[in-house]
Amino acid sequence: RDSRETPGEELSVTDEEIETVLAQESAKKRMDKRRTHGYLVVSQILAKEGGRGLFEFQKRWRKHFLEGMKPKFLSKHWSVDHS
Repeated sequence: RDSRETPGEELSVTDEEIETVLAQESAKKRMDKRRTHGYLVVSQILAKEGGRGLFEFQKRWRKHFLEGMKPKFLSKHWSVDHS
């Protein structure tokens, strides 16, 4: 509710104002879609821990993959410690 509005008074909104708000919301939704889960995870790790933190995250994820999936066929070059 608009603080300038008095009780019982209707708030007047123009079609142009509605279109402006809808365009802003649409632009915001497009921007949100570009920020994938992976992008957000990597951004957070880099912001909090830097490049070394990202390397450690990759290592933990690879170890989790090995323990959880128990793959039978991996390249001889595949390694948890690969950078």
